[in-house]
Amino acid sequence: MRATFSGMRHFFLGLMLLLPLFGGTAYAQAQESRAQETQAQRQQVQPGNNAPVWREVRSGKEEYTAVKGRETGVLIQTEGETWRKLRNGPITLYGGWWVVLTLIALGLLYKLRGPIGLHSPPSGKMIERFSSFERIAHWTMAISFCVLAATGLVILFGKYVLLPLIGHTLFSWLAELGKFLHNFIGPVFMFSIVVFVVTFIRDNFPRAYDITWLAKVGGVFSGEVVPTGRFNAGEKIWFWGGVIGFGIVASASGLVLDFPNFDQSRSLMMLANIVHVIAAILFITWSLTHIYLGTVGTTGAYEGMRNGYVDETWAREHAQYWYDDVKAGKRALPSAAPGPTRRPHRRPNNEEAHMKTGELLAVGALAFALSAGLAQAKIPVAPMDDAAKAKAEETKAKAADAAKKDAELLAKSQDRVADRYKKGQGKGGKAAPAAKGAKPAAAATKK
Repeated sequence: MRATFSGMRHFFLGLMLLLPLFGGTAYAQAQESRAQETQAQRQQVQPGNNAPVWREVRSGKEEYTAVKGRETGVLIQTEGETWRKLRNGPITLYGGWWVVLTLIALGLLYKLRGPIGLHSPPSGKMIERFSSFERIAHWTMAISFCVLAATGLVILFGKYVLLPLIGHTLFSWLAELGKFLHNFIGPVFMFSIVVFVVTFIRDNFPRAYDITWLAKVGGVFSGEVVPTGRFNAGEKIWFWGGVIGFGIVASASGLVLDFPNFDQSRSLMMLANIVHVIAAILFITWSLTHIYLGTVGTTGAYEGMRNGYVDETWAREHAQYWYDDVKAGKRALPSAAPGPTRRPHRRPNNEEAHMKTGELLAVGALAFALSAGLAQAKIPVAPMDDAAKAKAEETKAKAADAAKKDAELLAKSQDRVADRYKKGQGKGGKAAPAAKGAKPAAAATKK
C-alpha cells in the first residue's frame, strides 16, 4: 500500500513538473497559429505583403547557408544602419566642428599672442639640434601623416564640403584617388612611427623639471624662459599621447580596414571604422597644435628641423639643460660630432651624402605609394570608341531585358501565391497545397 502511494506521489509530482512545459509549447503553437491567420488575412487585403518573412530576415539571426564563413548566414545586418547613422551623423557633425574650432583657436592665439621669440639677440653661433637621420625619420612620418590626414578629411567630409563646390565628376576622381593614397600611404606611416619612436624615445622620458614647465605652461603667456631638456614637457606629451597613443589606435584600426581578407566580421570592421575616425580626428587636431608651434608659432623651430641647426641663444632658451650638457661635454651632439658648435655650411661631405641619400629614400617611398595609388585609381579613364560604346549599350539593353523578365516572373509568382491563399480561405481557412517542387517562402529565404 505504501509503495502504491509513493508511486502515485511521484507520478503526480512529475506531472506537475511537465505541465509548464506543455503549457509553454501550447502557447507557442497558439502564437504561431495566430500569426499564420493574421498573415492569411493580410494576403486577402494586401496580396504580396510578406512582412513577417522580412521581419525575420532583418532580425539579424543567422540561418542556414551552403557558403561557409563569417556571417554568411545573415542576409541583412541591421547594425549596418546604426553604423551609417552614427558615422554620417554625430561623428561627422561634431568632428567637423572640432577641426574648425581648433583652427580658429590657433588663429586667435597667433593673432593675440604672436610667435614665441627670443629674449636675447641671436649669437650668430650655430649648434646642431637634429642629425640627418633624425630629420629623415621626422619628415617621413610628417609627410605621410599629412597625406593621410588630407585624404581622410576628403573621405569623411568631402561630400558635404567639396561636392557642392567642385561637382560630382571632379569629386569622384578626387575621392577615389584619396582612397587609394590613404590605403597605400598607411603602411608607410606605420613603419615611420616605429623608426621615429626608436630614434627619439631616449630624450622623451619624463623628468622632474617637466612639472615646473607644465605649471608655467612653458612661459607661453607669461613670457618667462622656463628651463627644460632637449624636448619640453609639451613635446613629450605629444610624443607619448599623440605619436604613440593615437598612432597605435589609428594604425591598428586602419589595418583591420585595409586588409579585409583576414576574414574579420562586418561588425568588427564597422567598430574599427568608428574607432579609426574618432582617433584620426583627435590625432589631426592635436597635430595642428604641434605644427603651429613648430612653424609660425615659435621662431627658429622650423629651421632647426629643416636644416638641423639652431642658434645658441635659441638652444639656451628652449632647451637649456640639454644645451648645458652639450657645452660641458656631458653628451655628444646628435650626429656625434667632436665639438659643441658648428656652422651648417661646414658640414663634412659624408654627412651631406647621408642626408641626400636619406631624403631620396623618403621621397622615393612616398613616390612609390603615390604611383601605386594613381595606377590603382586608373585615372584618367581612356575614352571608348564607337564600337566599344555600341557593345556597352547592347550589354546594358540585354541586362535591362533580363531584369524586366525577372520582374514579370516574380509578379506572376506573387499572383499565384495570392490566389492560393484566397482559395484556401474559401475552403475553411486552410491554404491550398503548394505546387509540386515549390517551397515555402520562409524556407526559401533561409537557404
